[in-house]
Amino acid sequence: MASFRASGRGKTSSGHSARAQSQRSKVGSAYEEQTKAWIQILVNQKKLSVMVKVPTPMAIVGVGANGVLSCRPCAPATTDFLGCLPGGRMFCLEVKHWQPTSPNQSFPISRLPRQQQDMLSAVCESGGVGGVLIFTPKQAYCVPWQALRSASRSTSTWSPYVVHGVDFVSAVQAKEA
Repeated sequence: MASFRASGRGKTSSGHSARAQSQRSKVGSAYEEQTKAWIQILVNQKKLSVMVKVPTPMAIVGVGANGVLSCRPCAPATTDFLGCLPGGRMFCLEVKHWQPTSPNQSFPISRLPRQQQDMLSAVCESGGVGGVLIFTPKQAYCVPWQALRSASRSTSTWSPYVVHGVDFVSAVQAKEA
């Protein structure tokens, strides 16, 4: 049976080297695993009906002599998670890790690729709920997409909701109004 690894050559769809992207993916994967655990708790508490991880489309680019397949992303990724709230509203969530360089620095919306911004906007404009779950070295914050997008278009700032425990769903719903 062949095993898989990310290709270490070339550029990814985001323009980063595959090795740098692989390192970021490892860090991001740890936060996504934490988010999956939180999701399961929220489903058990009936605050989420269902939520699933959206896989990044991958293409096999080669097979090494040892049988290891080399892969690379073949299409831009959308948001990390899609789901449904009780009552039927769609919910999408993007998970980011970020290290601010100063205590008052705002999360730069440019950290979200255009296709992720478009997905969050489409869900919100259709009556759904979208949010960005931001992990920093000290805290996790959940920011409704509309608040983050509005702040990026003006001089206003958003107030992140510090996620206490696991309830990022209430954080987004409370702040979306």
